[in-house]
Amino acid sequence: MHRLVEISDEVCRDPLRMDRISFVRLCDLLGDLGGLSNFKHVMSVQEKVSMFLSILAHHTKNRGCLGALDGTYIEAKVPEVDKTRYRNRKGQLIVNVLGVCDTNMQFVYVLPGWEGSAVDSRVLRDAISRRNGLKIPKGNYYLADNGHPNAE
Repeated sequence: MHRLVEISDEVCRDPLRMDRISFVRLCDLLGDLGGLSNFKHVMSVQEKVSMFLSILAHHTKNRGCLGALDGTYIEAKVPEVDKTRYRNRKGQLIVNVLGVCDTNMQFVYVLPGWEGSAVDSRVLRDAISRRNGLKIPKGNYYLADNGHPNAE
């Protein structure tokens, strides 16, 4: 651990995918705000975080990750006849928008227009089933929250 964060940014960057200052700040945030703590003088917060980041960066199970996707809501004005469909569970009139980013945080797909009452899994199914929709090659995946299905 000492070798990673004390020698140079270059030594730190390959296994952890970030420079030393960013790593120390992340560890501080996870400790102060996230409640991560040292374990019985055996494993420090920095050791835990470095192991986690190394696995994310180098473990073969993460090689198929294409990026991340999530839905968001945008307030909308809709005709009176459509208000029921566009009203979310909080009573707001909204449009449900699916956004998909690659691992460089660049949008690769956006599907706007779903009514606010539509659940995330329904919007994602629609995006995948469209002729020019979201393509996910076999063996690959996007990170998503629990509102999206984890299936083929």
